[in-house]
Amino acid sequence: MDYYTKKLLTLTDKSFIADEHWLEEKTINGIPHHFIKGTWTKPCHTCPHCHAKTLIKHGTYQTKTLLPKFRQIKTVLLLKRTRYRCKTCLKTCSSSCSLVDKHCCISKELKQLIALDLTKNISRKHICQDHFVSDVTVQRVLDKYTKQVKPSFHYLPKVLCIDEFKSVTSHLGKMS
Repeated sequence: MDYYTKKLLTLTDKSFIADEHWLEEKTINGIPHHFIKGTWTKPCHTCPHCHAKTLIKHGTYQTKTLLPKFRQIKTVLLLKRTRYRCKTCLKTCSSSCSLVDKHCCISKELKQLIALDLTKNISRKHICQDHFVSDVTVQRVLDKYTKQVKPSFHYLPKVLCIDEFKSVTSHLGKMS
């Protein structure tokens, strides 16, 4: 995979190395998929649990990360990552990946696209179908970005005027 293809797919991180046969196309349950295969090479130097520098390689594992669709086709990144084991605390870890949050299988870029779609007058169901995610995922993205926005109430006037309204259906009813 050359640099321009990586840039087109937003996989420009230097820790990402594409496999020789990096693209595979499949149809699963009638939905076409693009599978991009690669390896994450960024090493992990210190243990995140005990902060010791006694890590040794402990095999590899593969993660599936959902990327933004490419030409209206669902795109999945199959990423081989190295697992490390600490000699001090005997716990395992892996290096952090800049493409995806920890313990998540949806890329940061896809979450941003979902958040942008939430600003439009589109139903959540349509956003789910458009980005190949569940309704719960869209709700999580909405919750995450609304927690970051804190409204400022410094612009409100000191006095608020409240008008009365008719709360009873009969014409003889009083105003509330």
